[in-house]
Amino acid sequence: MKVCVVGCGTISNMHLNAVGSMKHASLVGVCDVKMDRATDAAKMYGGHPYQSLTEMLDAEKPDVLHICTPHYLHVPMAGEAAKRGIAVFTEKPPAVSREQFKALKEFSRDIPIGVCFQNRYNATSRFVKERIDQHETGGFLGGRAFVTWCRDKNYYNGSDWRGELKKEGGGALINQSIHTLDLLIYFLGKPECVTAQMQNFHLDQVIDVEDTVEAYLQYKENASCLFYATTAYCTNSPVYLELIFEHMTIRLHDNEVEVLEEGKKDVKYQPAKEKTAAGKSYWGSSHDACIADFYHALKTDGKVPIGVCDVENTMDVLYDIYEQTGYVCETCQPAKAQL
Repeated sequence: MKVCVVGCGTISNMHLNAVGSMKHASLVGVCDVKMDRATDAAKMYGGHPYQSLTEMLDAEKPDVLHICTPHYLHVPMAGEAAKRGIAVFTEKPPAVSREQFKALKEFSRDIPIGVCFQNRYNATSRFVKERIDQHETGGFLGGRAFVTWCRDKNYYNGSDWRGELKKEGGGALINQSIHTLDLLIYFLGKPECVTAQMQNFHLDQVIDVEDTVEAYLQYKENASCLFYATTAYCTNSPVYLELIFEHMTIRLHDNEVEVLEEGKKDVKYQPAKEKTAAGKSYWGSSHDACIADFYHALKTDGKVPIGVCDVENTMDVLYDIYEQTGYVCETCQPAKAQL
């Protein structure tokens, strides 16, 4: 399969490494509005460099397009691929607004679209999901999730889109803690009700998005989950999840799962740490597995494992939170030069 990648920032390395490791995928083009980035990526990974997405798609006629661009461009670029019958694998978030997500869902009727919610592939996530699906846990009673990371002024000053609501779609929630929210919904399903608030504590007048979000997720039979995420911490700490069920308590922290059952010896599951291909350690190492599974689906039945409909509950909850707190993104239309 011929592959193109658009967006040659840091996260693209995860995709380029994964594509390069697959025998049945051949990188034919890389694109970025900053031509030097595309040129550097082509030298390192192969393919031809481009500054225009549409030019690349028309010249290379790829089978698959990886989208690794600023958030607000994900859906418009998926639309360009859909016009040409090209499958899409997009970085998170799949869309910055309900309006965009609705459009993406329509595109997915015509082409396969995979979403990079790679933390579902973490060995620890699979371990927890299996316990729940096999009904070992009993009913859900309550839980909590914490994401405490650091994004300072320099992080935003070095970008022409981060920290802008119209381009990023939000801050700590849609960018840094979306994977943790997705795991909660993946494990527990969609809550019946969500109450939330947001704040920008440490970067007022620097960014117009939130640096902190807290939400109260209400489930059936008075079960609830507390969700807290901030980028105002002094460092990037491991994510912490605690889920309390009728028969056990499950704690997921860093690369370890702890299972506590009354009357039984505590169980600790700690899979061997896999080497992260590129990027930051707290991104995890499951991009490769997520991408490989997407390509396997394309080669077989075409039913992508994490498609647009598979992430709809997560995105519904995310949009609910933003709408409650007033941080609603008005979709920013891309300039012609960006396509």
